[in-house]
Amino acid sequence: MHRRILFACLRALFVPIAALWSISATGLTAAEHETNRSLGAPSSALFADEQSGVVELQDHLKRAMETDDLSAAANDLNRIGLFYFTHSRFAEAQSAIAKSLALYRQLDLRKEQAMTLTEMGVTLSALGRFQEALDAHTEALPLWRGLGDRNKEATTLGRMGELFRILKDFDDALRFDRAALPIYREIGNRSGEAAVLNNIGLAYFADGQAKKAIGFFNRARDVYNSLNDLSYESTSACNLAAAYVALGNRKKALYWLDQSLQIERSLGDRNAQAATLINMGSAYAGLDNSKVARDFYAQALSIYQEMGDREGAIKTEIAMEEVSPKKSAEKPEKLRDDKEQRQALLSVPPPAN
Repeated sequence: MHRRILFACLRALFVPIAALWSISATGLTAAEHETNRSLGAPSSALFADEQSGVVELQDHLKRAMETDDLSAAANDLNRIGLFYFTHSRFAEAQSAIAKSLALYRQLDLRKEQAMTLTEMGVTLSALGRFQEALDAHTEALPLWRGLGDRNKEATTLGRMGELFRILKDFDDALRFDRAALPIYREIGNRSGEAAVLNNIGLAYFADGQAKKAIGFFNRARDVYNSLNDLSYESTSACNLAAAYVALGNRKKALYWLDQSLQIERSLGDRNAQAATLINMGSAYAGLDNSKVARDFYAQALSIYQEMGDREGAIKTEIAMEEVSPKKSAEKPEKLRDDKEQRQALLSVPPPAN
Protein backbone atom coordinates (compact mmCIF):
# COMPACT_ATOMS: atom_id res chain seq x y z
CA MET A 1 0.00 0.00 0.00
CA HIS A 2 2.74 2.44 0.91
CA ARG A 3 4.67 1.90 -2.33
CA ARG A 4 2.15 3.55 -4.62
CA ILE A 5 -0.68 6.01 -4.73
CA LEU A 6 -4.22 4.74 -5.32
CA PHE A 7 -5.49 5.94 -8.69
CA ALA A 8 -9.13 5.97 -7.59
CA CYS A 9 -9.81 9.37 -9.16
CA LEU A 10 -8.09 8.86 -12.50
CA ARG A 11 -10.86 8.85 -15.05
CA ALA A 12 -12.05 9.80 -18.51
CA LEU A 13 -14.46 12.64 -19.12
CA PHE A 14 -17.31 13.13 -21.56
CA VAL A 15 -19.68 15.97 -22.39
CA PRO A 16 -23.46 15.94 -22.76
CA ILE A 17 -25.05 15.72 -26.19
CA ALA A 18 -28.74 16.11 -26.99
CA ALA A 19 -30.60 12.93 -27.80
CA LEU A 20 -33.96 11.24 -27.89
CA TRP A 21 -32.81 10.84 -24.35
CA SER A 22 -29.74 12.76 -23.26
CA ILE A 23 -26.39 11.11 -23.58
CA SER A 24 -23.54 12.98 -22.30
CA ALA A 25 -18.93 9.16 -17.76
CA THR A 26 -15.12 5.97 -15.46
CA GLY A 27 -10.56 4.92 -12.11
CA LEU A 28 -8.65 4.67 -15.22
CA THR A 29 -11.53 3.23 -17.26
CA ALA A 30 -14.92 4.92 -17.73
CA ALA A 31 -16.48 3.74 -14.18
CA GLU A 32 -20.10 3.40 -13.17
CA HIS A 33 -20.37 6.90 -11.68
CA GLU A 34 -19.25 8.46 -14.94
CA THR A 35 -21.27 6.07 -17.07
CA ASN A 36 -24.42 6.95 -15.16
CA ARG A 37 -23.78 10.59 -16.01
CA SER A 38 -23.68 9.56 -19.67
CA LEU A 39 -27.44 9.16 -19.90
CA GLY A 40 -29.82 11.87 -18.77
CA ALA A 41 -32.23 11.02 -15.96
CA PRO A 42 -35.86 10.49 -16.93
CA SER A 43 -38.44 13.10 -15.97
CA SER A 44 -40.19 12.55 -12.66
CA ALA A 45 -43.52 12.80 -14.47
CA LEU A 46 -42.67 9.96 -16.87
CA PHE A 47 -41.10 7.68 -14.26
CA ALA A 48 -42.93 8.60 -11.08
CA ASP A 49 -42.06 5.21 -9.67
CA GLU A 50 -40.13 2.30 -11.09
CA GLN A 51 -42.86 -0.28 -11.51
CA SER A 52 -45.66 1.91 -12.84
CA GLY A 53 -43.26 3.70 -15.19
CA VAL A 54 -42.02 0.64 -17.02
CA VAL A 55 -45.45 -1.03 -17.01
CA GLU A 56 -47.00 2.04 -18.61
CA LEU A 57 -44.35 2.07 -21.32
CA GLN A 58 -44.72 -1.64 -21.98
CA ASP A 59 -48.51 -1.30 -22.27
CA HIS A 60 -48.07 1.56 -24.74
CA LEU A 61 -45.55 -0.53 -26.69
CA LYS A 62 -48.00 -3.43 -26.90
CA ARG A 63 -50.71 -1.16 -28.32
CA ALA A 64 -48.27 0.34 -30.82
CA MET A 65 -47.27 -3.11 -32.05
CA GLU A 66 -50.90 -4.21 -32.31
CA THR A 67 -51.69 -1.21 -34.53
CA ASP A 68 -48.48 -1.64 -36.52
CA ASP A 69 -47.28 1.82 -35.41
CA LEU A 70 -43.58 1.03 -35.77
CA SER A 71 -42.42 4.58 -35.09
CA ALA A 72 -44.25 4.71 -31.75
CA ALA A 73 -43.00 1.22 -30.90
CA ALA A 74 -39.40 2.21 -31.62
CA ASN A 75 -39.74 5.30 -29.42
CA ASP A 76 -41.27 3.24 -26.60
CA LEU A 77 -38.47 0.68 -26.78
CA ASN A 78 -35.96 3.49 -26.70
CA ARG A 79 -37.54 4.96 -23.57
CA ILE A 80 -37.70 1.54 -21.96
CA GLY A 81 -33.99 1.20 -22.64
CA LEU A 82 -33.38 4.52 -20.89
CA PHE A 83 -35.50 3.41 -17.96
CA TYR A 84 -33.46 0.24 -17.49
CA PHE A 85 -30.17 2.06 -17.95
CA THR A 86 -30.94 4.67 -15.31
CA HIS A 87 -31.77 1.83 -12.93
CA SER A 88 -28.46 0.06 -13.71
CA ARG A 89 -30.18 -2.83 -15.48
CA PHE A 90 -27.79 -2.66 -18.40
CA ALA A 91 -28.50 -6.02 -20.04
CA GLU A 92 -32.22 -5.23 -20.23
CA ALA A 93 -31.38 -1.73 -21.48
CA GLN A 94 -29.21 -3.17 -24.25
CA SER A 95 -31.95 -5.58 -25.33
CA ALA A 96 -34.58 -2.83 -25.59
CA ILE A 97 -32.24 -0.47 -27.42
CA ALA A 98 -31.29 -3.18 -29.92
CA LYS A 99 -34.99 -3.76 -30.73
CA SER A 100 -35.50 -0.02 -31.07
CA LEU A 101 -32.55 0.20 -33.46
CA ALA A 102 -33.94 -2.60 -35.64
CA LEU A 103 -37.22 -0.70 -36.04
CA TYR A 104 -35.51 2.59 -36.83
CA ARG A 105 -33.51 0.79 -39.50
CA GLN A 106 -36.69 -0.71 -40.93
CA LEU A 107 -38.20 2.79 -41.06
CA ASP A 108 -34.96 4.22 -42.52
CA LEU A 109 -34.85 6.99 -39.90
CA ARG A 110 -31.19 8.02 -40.02
CA LYS A 111 -31.13 10.48 -37.13
CA GLU A 112 -32.86 8.02 -34.85
CA GLN A 113 -30.47 5.29 -35.97
CA ALA A 114 -27.48 7.48 -35.17
CA MET A 115 -28.84 8.34 -31.73
CA THR A 116 -29.75 4.75 -30.91
CA LEU A 117 -26.34 3.49 -32.03
CA THR A 118 -24.77 6.05 -29.70
CA GLU A 119 -27.02 4.88 -26.89
CA MET A 120 -26.07 1.31 -27.70
CA GLY A 121 -22.38 2.16 -27.47
CA VAL A 122 -22.81 3.75 -24.03
CA THR A 123 -24.83 0.79 -22.76
CA LEU A 124 -22.38 -1.80 -24.08
CA SER A 125 -19.56 0.14 -22.40
CA ALA A 126 -21.47 -0.10 -19.10
CA LEU A 127 -21.62 -3.87 -19.67
CA GLY A 128 -17.85 -4.01 -20.27
CA ARG A 129 -18.37 -5.09 -23.89
CA PHE A 130 -15.93 -2.54 -25.21
CA GLN A 131 -15.25 -3.89 -28.70
CA GLU A 132 -19.00 -4.08 -29.40
CA ALA A 133 -19.39 -0.56 -28.03
CA LEU A 134 -16.66 0.60 -30.40
CA ASP A 135 -18.45 -1.07 -33.31
CA ALA A 136 -21.69 0.78 -32.43
CA HIS A 137 -19.97 4.18 -32.29
CA THR A 138 -18.08 3.38 -35.52
CA GLU A 139 -21.42 2.79 -37.25
CA ALA A 140 -22.89 5.97 -35.77
CA LEU A 141 -20.01 8.22 -36.87
CA PRO A 142 -20.78 8.46 -40.64
CA LEU A 143 -24.46 8.98 -39.81
CA TRP A 144 -23.68 12.01 -37.66
CA ARG A 145 -21.37 13.32 -40.37
CA GLY A 146 -24.09 12.85 -42.99
CA LEU A 147 -26.54 14.72 -40.78
CA GLY A 148 -24.07 17.57 -40.37
CA ASP A 149 -24.15 17.40 -36.57
CA ARG A 150 -20.61 18.49 -35.70
CA ASN A 151 -21.08 18.29 -31.94
CA LYS A 152 -22.25 14.68 -32.01
CA GLU A 153 -19.55 13.84 -34.55
CA ALA A 154 -16.91 15.16 -32.14
CA THR A 155 -18.48 13.39 -29.17
CA THR A 156 -18.53 10.10 -31.09
CA LEU A 157 -14.87 10.54 -32.05
CA GLY A 158 -14.06 11.16 -28.39
CA ARG A 159 -15.96 8.08 -27.25
CA MET A 160 -14.14 5.99 -29.84
CA GLY A 161 -10.83 7.39 -28.62
CA GLU A 162 -11.71 6.39 -25.05
CA LEU A 163 -12.68 2.88 -26.14
CA PHE A 164 -9.46 2.45 -28.10
CA ARG A 165 -7.58 3.46 -24.93
CA ILE A 166 -9.48 0.91 -22.86
CA LEU A 167 -8.62 -1.69 -25.51
CA LYS A 168 -4.96 -0.58 -25.22
CA ASP A 169 -4.74 0.70 -28.79
CA PHE A 170 -3.09 3.96 -27.79
CA ASP A 171 -2.19 5.15 -31.29
CA ASP A 172 -5.84 5.00 -32.39
CA ALA A 173 -6.95 6.49 -29.07
CA LEU A 174 -4.78 9.53 -29.71
CA ARG A 175 -5.81 9.69 -33.38
CA PHE A 176 -9.54 9.83 -32.61
CA ASP A 177 -9.19 12.19 -29.66
CA ARG A 178 -7.07 14.55 -31.75
CA ALA A 179 -9.69 14.43 -34.52
CA ALA A 180 -12.38 15.52 -32.04
CA LEU A 181 -10.38 18.42 -30.59
CA PRO A 182 -10.48 20.88 -33.54
CA ILE A 183 -14.20 20.23 -34.05
CA TYR A 184 -14.99 21.17 -30.46
CA ARG A 185 -12.86 24.29 -30.85
CA GLU A 186 -14.56 25.17 -34.15
CA ILE A 187 -18.05 25.00 -32.65
CA GLY A 188 -17.01 26.64 -29.38
CA ASN A 189 -17.75 23.66 -27.13
CA ARG A 190 -15.22 24.29 -24.38
CA SER A 191 -16.44 21.46 -22.16
CA GLY A 192 -15.88 19.07 -25.04
CA GLU A 193 -12.45 20.55 -25.64
CA ALA A 194 -11.49 20.07 -21.99
CA ALA A 195 -12.81 16.48 -21.94
CA VAL A 196 -10.75 15.56 -25.01
CA LEU A 197 -7.62 17.23 -23.60
CA ASN A 198 -8.08 15.18 -20.42
CA ASN A 199 -8.56 11.97 -22.39
CA ILE A 200 -5.49 12.60 -24.54
CA GLY A 201 -3.62 12.86 -21.26
CA LEU A 202 -5.10 9.53 -20.16
CA ALA A 203 -3.97 7.88 -23.40
CA TYR A 204 -0.41 9.11 -22.90
CA PHE A 205 -0.54 8.06 -19.24
CA ALA A 206 -1.76 4.56 -20.10
CA ASP A 207 0.98 4.32 -22.72
CA GLY A 208 3.63 5.03 -20.06
CA GLN A 209 4.20 8.65 -21.13
CA ALA A 210 3.29 10.43 -17.90
CA LYS A 211 5.34 13.54 -18.71
CA LYS A 212 3.28 14.19 -21.87
CA ALA A 213 0.11 13.40 -19.95
CA ILE A 214 0.82 16.19 -17.46
CA GLY A 215 0.71 18.85 -20.16
CA PHE A 216 -2.75 17.75 -21.33
CA PHE A 217 -4.14 17.34 -17.80
CA ASN A 218 -2.98 20.89 -17.07
CA ARG A 219 -4.63 22.26 -20.20
CA ALA A 220 -7.88 20.46 -19.33
CA ARG A 221 -7.76 21.84 -15.79
CA ASP A 222 -7.26 25.38 -17.08
CA VAL A 223 -10.35 25.13 -19.28
CA TYR A 224 -12.49 23.67 -16.49
CA ASN A 225 -11.27 26.43 -14.19
CA SER A 226 -12.31 29.06 -16.73
CA LEU A 227 -15.73 27.40 -16.96
CA ASN A 228 -16.01 27.23 -13.15
CA ASP A 229 -16.64 23.49 -13.49
CA LEU A 230 -15.31 22.54 -10.09
CA SER A 231 -16.08 18.83 -10.24
CA TYR A 232 -14.06 18.24 -13.40
CA GLU A 233 -11.37 20.68 -12.32
CA SER A 234 -10.95 18.45 -9.28
CA THR A 235 -10.72 15.39 -11.54
CA SER A 236 -8.00 17.04 -13.63
CA ALA A 237 -6.04 17.91 -10.48
CA CYS A 238 -6.33 14.31 -9.31
CA ASN A 239 -5.14 13.06 -12.70
CA LEU A 240 -2.15 15.38 -12.44
CA ALA A 241 -1.34 13.84 -9.06
CA ALA A 242 -1.41 10.34 -10.54
CA ALA A 243 0.94 11.40 -13.34
CA TYR A 244 3.42 12.94 -10.89
CA VAL A 245 3.38 9.77 -8.80
CA ALA A 246 4.18 7.79 -11.95
CA LEU A 247 7.18 10.07 -12.41
CA GLY A 248 8.23 9.45 -8.80
CA ASN A 249 7.49 13.00 -7.64
CA ARG A 250 5.18 12.58 -4.64
CA LYS A 251 5.69 16.15 -3.44
CA LYS A 252 4.08 17.59 -6.57
CA ALA A 253 1.46 14.85 -6.44
CA LEU A 254 0.55 15.98 -2.93
CA TYR A 255 0.12 19.56 -4.10
CA TRP A 256 -2.46 18.51 -6.70
CA LEU A 257 -4.19 16.09 -4.35
CA ASP A 258 -4.62 18.91 -1.87
CA GLN A 259 -6.08 21.12 -4.62
CA SER A 260 -8.53 18.35 -5.47
CA LEU A 261 -9.42 17.84 -1.80
CA GLN A 262 -10.23 21.52 -1.26
CA ILE A 263 -12.63 21.48 -4.22
CA GLU A 264 -14.26 18.26 -3.06
CA ARG A 265 -14.83 19.77 0.35
CA SER A 266 -16.38 22.88 -1.19
CA LEU A 267 -18.72 20.63 -3.19
CA GLY A 268 -19.55 18.45 -0.20
CA ASP A 269 -18.52 15.31 -2.07
CA ARG A 270 -17.75 13.04 0.88
CA ASN A 271 -16.98 9.93 -1.14
CA ALA A 272 -14.46 11.78 -3.31
CA GLN A 273 -12.91 13.36 -0.23
CA ALA A 274 -12.33 9.94 1.32
CA ALA A 275 -10.67 8.61 -1.84
CA THR A 276 -8.38 11.65 -2.06
CA LEU A 277 -7.48 11.41 1.63
CA ILE A 278 -6.43 7.79 1.06
CA ASN A 279 -4.32 8.87 -1.91
CA MET A 280 -2.67 11.54 0.23
CA GLY A 281 -1.99 8.98 2.94
CA SER A 282 -0.39 6.67 0.39
CA ALA A 283 1.75 9.51 -0.94
CA TYR A 284 3.02 10.36 2.56
CA ALA A 285 3.69 6.67 3.19
CA GLY A 286 5.77 6.67 0.02
CA LEU A 287 7.73 9.57 1.50
CA ASP A 288 8.40 7.42 4.59
CA ASN A 289 6.21 9.61 6.79
CA SER A 290 3.97 6.98 8.31
CA LYS A 291 2.58 9.16 11.08
CA VAL A 292 1.12 11.75 8.71
CA ALA A 293 -0.03 8.95 6.41
CA ARG A 294 -2.03 7.46 9.29
CA ASP A 295 -3.59 10.88 9.95
CA PHE A 296 -4.97 11.05 6.40
CA TYR A 297 -6.13 7.43 6.51
CA ALA A 298 -7.92 8.16 9.80
CA GLN A 299 -9.77 11.08 8.21
CA ALA A 300 -10.85 8.85 5.32
CA LEU A 301 -11.94 6.11 7.71
CA SER A 302 -14.09 8.57 9.65
CA ILE A 303 -15.88 9.62 6.45
CA TYR A 304 -16.50 6.03 5.35
CA GLN A 305 -17.88 5.18 8.80
CA GLU A 306 -20.18 8.22 8.72
CA MET A 307 -21.49 7.16 5.30
CA GLY A 308 -21.90 3.54 6.36
CA ASP A 309 -19.51 2.41 3.61
CA ARG A 310 -18.19 -0.81 5.12
CA GLU A 311 -16.11 -1.77 2.09
CA GLY A 312 -14.38 1.63 2.04
CA ALA A 313 -13.76 1.43 5.78
CA ILE A 314 -12.19 -2.04 5.51
CA LYS A 315 -9.86 -0.94 2.70
CA THR A 316 -8.83 2.10 4.70
CA GLU A 317 -8.15 0.00 7.81
CA ILE A 318 -5.92 -2.27 5.73
CA ALA A 319 -4.01 0.80 4.50
CA MET A 320 -3.60 2.02 8.09
CA GLU A 321 -2.27 -1.36 9.12
CA GLU A 322 0.39 -1.15 6.41
CA VAL A 323 1.86 1.95 8.07
CA SER A 324 1.24 0.93 11.68
CA PRO A 325 4.14 1.33 14.15
CA LYS A 326 4.56 -2.45 14.13
CA LYS A 327 5.46 -2.38 10.45
CA SER A 328 7.07 1.04 10.25
CA ALA A 329 9.62 2.06 12.89
CA GLU A 330 9.95 5.85 12.92
CA LYS A 331 12.78 7.92 14.32
CA PRO A 332 11.80 10.27 17.20
CA GLU A 333 13.29 13.32 15.48
CA LYS A 334 11.25 12.57 12.35
CA LEU A 335 8.00 12.50 14.32
CA ARG A 336 8.72 15.99 15.70
CA ASP A 337 9.00 17.35 12.18
CA ASP A 338 5.80 15.78 10.81
CA LYS A 339 3.64 18.90 11.06
CA GLU A 340 6.28 21.14 9.50
CA GLN A 341 6.93 18.68 6.67
CA ARG A 342 3.23 18.34 5.87
CA GLN A 343 2.72 22.10 5.75
CA ALA A 344 5.80 22.57 3.57
CA LEU A 345 4.70 19.95 1.07
CA LEU A 346 1.20 21.36 0.72
CA SER A 347 2.31 24.97 0.36
CA VAL A 348 4.59 24.55 -2.65
CA PRO A 349 3.62 26.67 -5.69
CA PRO A 350 1.84 25.03 -8.63
CA PRO A 351 4.44 22.83 -10.33
CA ALA A 352 5.64 23.63 -13.82
CA ASN A 353 4.85 21.08 -16.54
